[in-house]
Amino acid sequence: MPEPDCPEDRAVAVSWATGFETQARNFAREHTLPIINELPDWRGLCFCLGSNGWALKDLSGEMLTPFSLQFEARYVSQGKDPLVNAMGKARTVLDLTAGWGADALHIALSGRRVVSVERNPVVYQLLKQARNQLGGRDLAERLEFVHLDAAREDFAQQLTQILNSEVDFDLVYLDPMFADKSLKRARAKKPMRLMQRLTDAPSDDNEQFLFKNALAIAQKRVVVKRSLKAPYITQKKPQGSIKSKLLRFDLYQP
Repeated sequence: MPEPDCPEDRAVAVSWATGFETQARNFAREHTLPIINELPDWRGLCFCLGSNGWALKDLSGEMLTPFSLQFEARYVSQGKDPLVNAMGKARTVLDLTAGWGADALHIALSGRRVVSVERNPVVYQLLKQARNQLGGRDLAERLEFVHLDAAREDFAQQLTQILNSEVDFDLVYLDPMFADKSLKRARAKKPMRLMQRLTDAPSDDNEQFLFKNALAIAQKRVVVKRSLKAPYITQKKPQGSIKSKLLRFDLYQP
């Protein structure tokens, strides 16, 4: 059957276990998502609420086990880690492209305060749930997720309202998902395959707005994550780069 016209989340329908109908229906209504009970032939992704929280299930049979995001606190090396090194002396970081939160968590584990922005409501809900389940109060307090489109022209104003404070960050971090199209779905891991089904890679226009907002907000540095051979974002050459075997962190002065 054709999928409903839900621009950002067209492949997701909401369902629930007994006792969670009201909360699940409210989420579906807020984000204009279809209800699986009303789609008997649905064969896409199902976002289900139960006693263990939210989880993604794949009714097409491509992925057999449900997916629920979990964060793991681990030691982060300060000296040899290219992502941490790219942060420089920044103490506050705004991540404009949260994804599954791996980089935001990694940066927070290095001792920095991180606010990470995610536009997709399903991904954001899983991020928020994983963050709330984190052990260690200090780490949870250093890591915050926000549901907002970072490519909006009024992004800074909207973020100020959500945070209830001025937007003031030493560094802005940007990882435009599959911008170089080097990651093929057939060999991607389960979380990335799900992300590819949930949301599209940013268009050139979106990348330009993301980069523009990053440069406007950062006080000291903008860091853009790319694969090693990917072109520079908006074709703009950085002031420097920190490289690993597969990745490159391009450094820009605002």
